[in-house]
Formats: sequence, C-alpha cells, structure tokens
Amino acid sequence: MTRDDELKQIKGTASPDSGRTAHSALPEAWEYVAVLRRRWWIIALAGAVALGGAWWMEQGKIPTYTAEVLWERHREEPLIGMGGGGASADFAAQLEVIRTRGVMSAVVDSLGLQLRLRDREPERSRILGRVEVDEPAVPGSFSLSLGGNGMAVLRNSEGHTVASSHPDGWIEGPGFRFQLADASALNGEPLRLSVQDRQAAIQRLRGQVRVEPGRGANLIRISHTSPDPVMAAAVVNGVAVSYQEHRGRAGREAASRRRQAIAQQLAGLADSLEGAQSRVVDYQRNAQLMDPGQEGNHVMGIVLQTENELRTLRFQEGLLVSMTEGLEGGADAGDEVFNQVLSLGGGLVPAGPALHQRLQELQLERSRMTASRFGRTEGDPEVEVVDSLIRSTKNQMRSAVEQGLAHVRVQMEGAEERLAEMRTAMGAIPGTTAELAQLRQQADAVQGVVNSLVNRYYEAQITEEVEVGDVVVLDPAPVPLSPDRAQTQLVLMMGLLSGLMVGV
Repeated sequence: MTRDDELKQIKGTASPDSGRTAHSALPEAWEYVAVLRRRWWIIALAGAVALGGAWWMEQGKIPTYTAEVLWERHREEPLIGMGGGGASADFAAQLEVIRTRGVMSAVVDSLGLQLRLRDREPERSRILGRVEVDEPAVPGSFSLSLGGNGMAVLRNSEGHTVASSHPDGWIEGPGFRFQLADASALNGEPLRLSVQDRQAAIQRLRGQVRVEPGRGANLIRISHTSPDPVMAAAVVNGVAVSYQEHRGRAGREAASRRRQAIAQQLAGLADSLEGAQSRVVDYQRNAQLMDPGQEGNHVMGIVLQTENELRTLRFQEGLLVSMTEGLEGGADAGDEVFNQVLSLGGGLVPAGPALHQRLQELQLERSRMTASRFGRTEGDPEVEVVDSLIRSTKNQMRSAVEQGLAHVRVQMEGAEERLAEMRTAMGAIPGTTAELAQLRQQADAVQGVVNSLVNRYYEAQITEEVEVGDVVVLDPAPVPLSPDRAQTQLVLMMGLLSGLMVGV
C-alpha cells in the first residue's frame, strides 16, 4: 500500500460526526509535508522554469528613455475692472490644459506622429527625417523598399505600388509625405509603415505624456518615455512650444477683448465730452463771463474732489459688500472670490495678497499629495491637515474683507461730512461763477476719463500684437544619454516566487 492509499484510508476512517479535531488534523498536515518532501523536484523545476522565463523576457525588453522639461508660469495681478486675461486662471487647472487636444495636436502634427514605424520604432529618429501628415489622411499599412533601379518604392498592404521616388527626396503617399534621414535603412528588410488616425495619435500621446506640479510654486514638470531618446526629448520640447503658443494666443485674445470693450466705452464718452464742453462755452457766452473767480474754483474743486472720493468709497463699499456676501457660504467659498481679494492689493484688504499666497501654496501642496496615481486619499490624515489649514486661511480672508469694509464705511462718513460743509460754503459764492466752475470741472473730469481710456486702449493694442504668453521654459529637455534603470532583479525575484508557488 502506497503512502497516498494510506492517506485516503486515514481520511475514510475518520468519523463524520466528530469533525476535524486538532488531534486528527496534525497527522494529516504531516502527510502533506511528506508529500512536498517527496516531490521537491517538481517545485524546484517550476521555480527554475519561471526564473528562466523571466530572465528571457528581460533580455528581450527594449530599453526606454525618459526626457523631462521644467516650466514656470508667471502670474500677474489683474487690474480692477480691466480683467487679467488668463492670469486669473487656476494653476491646478493648467495641468489639465496642457494635456488637451489643442496642445497635443500641434505636437502630433509638427513631429508627424501619425506615421509610425511598425517594427523599428526605436530607430525612428535615425531612419525618418521630416514627416508631414494631412489631417484627413486615411489610416493604413505600407512598406518601403528599394527597387531594382535604386528608387524607393512605397507599396500599400495589398502590394500595389503607391509611389516611387529617389531615397534622398520626398516620398509621398496618400495623405502623407516624408524624407529619409538614413537611406541605408532600405538596404535590408522592407521598412514597414503605418498611418494612424489623427485623433487616435493625439489620444495615444496624451496617455504617454506625464504632467505633474514641480517642487516650487507655479512650476510644471513634463516627462515622456520612448524607446527613441531623440523622440523622447522632441516630444516634451514640442509640448513646451505648443503650450507657450497656446498661452500666447490666450493672452492676445484677452487683450483684443479688452481693446474692443475700451473702444465701446470711448465711443460712448465722446458724446458726453462734447456735450460738457458745449455747455461751458454756451454758459460763458450767455453770462458774459471770461474768467471765474479764484474762490469759486477752489471751493468747487474741493467739492468735486470730495464727490469723486465719495463715489470711489461707495464703489469700494459695494465691492466689499458683494465679496462679503459671497463669503457667507463658509470657509469653502469659491476661489474666484479670493482672486478678487488679491486684485484689491494692499489698499482695501491689506492682508489679502499674503493670505491668497498662503492659500495657493496649501492648494498646490494638496494637489501634489493627491495628484499622482499613488497619492493619498481624501481621508488621509495629512490631507485632512492641509484641508484644515485651507479652511482656516479662507476664514482669515473673510475676516480681513470684513475689516476692510468697516474701514471704508468710516471713511465714507468723514467724506460725507466734508461734502456737507463745502456745499454750505459754496452757497456764499455768486451763482454764475460757481455754476461755470462746475461745468468746467465736469468737462475736465470727462476729459480725464477719456485720456485714461485712450492710454489703456493703446496698451491693450500693443499687448495684442506682442503677447507671447506667461510660460517660461526653465530647463529644456536634452536627449537622454542612458536608458531608464531596468527592474531586472525585481522581475527575476517575482518570477522565481511565482514558479515556486505554482510548484507547491
């Protein structure tokens, strides 16, 4: 009787009612150990086979190269009432803008990534020179080889000749054309090419490009891994150029919108200025006044100055009241309200810029902690600490806005008292002199607004013509000189463990 038969007999004689007790389970466990000891060579063989397979796979793996580029995005404070173009956009959102189709499509078109080498992709930069692919190019497979007359012959998947050209010239196919950087690549096997759909090529590039925040504020790091080191550097540098052009277009479009808005305001103020100047001339002619009294000018100037100050304070009060209402929702109010706090500078809300900078740093830290694939989750203690600091900072910003509102209202009360006093004093001035002075002050005020808008119009026009964007490449990507570090030891260890488990 063999050991397996004895094991079956032990199992068969066990009482079904008694169950598996500790006394009967111990001999059975030793029986399994005995089986493993007798069949140890199976475990060893499975481990050796798995280890050899893992080693064979690592030897056949194509080395890859990773290129990185580091950018910095400058942010400028917008002017109140004028807008800031793209400068007020959220920094974290720009990480997703980089991977949009609008940015990636320019890289695909400039590098001709729709055209792929099917069997020799690691040699792409050595074999292919300039590549141009039309947007409506139809996907398909092709082969390129040397003909008997020394001409490069391009054939489709059915073997029909599509084009024939000298290897040193342009080789044109249906919807694409390219040059060979190294014509000797055609001396051996035919060169197998494929044209990929443009949207599929863009989506493929989006999956290969990695975008993540840098280690400092407003820093962005882009990396790309490819079996061709030259293409790895070309892709990330191409993304940098494409995103710079994207930001430049956004800045020019914003400047164009500002210029058009200012032009509309100037058109409306032209009639107001002409009417104000006409009233001064008509009144002076009818009243036969050549020069108003100095006292009238002085008092009227103070009145108009106080009125302008009061209008400014009321505008500031309304702005702060609207911001206070927007912040009533609690510490999780939107970032747009806090961008308004920053745009006020240190006049109305002195602590606004510092608190906003602190909030940006906390939000960037939270994005860095949760952005990566292995980042922390929402319930992580460190993430909760950062969230608590974000809420505390937003509460401080709300308190700062409320303090600024109280200060503005105190100033309004003082301005209203001064205005009442000056209006009383103005009652003693002859009516004709005071009225003429008022008409002149109104015309000068309108003229001042027109002059200010004209200056801003020309500033927007210049920006529209020369805007180059707010992205600066700090560290362009060089061509990687060495491949990425291989995980050979880890792969071999995992293969050995897997084989031993299968053997057991």
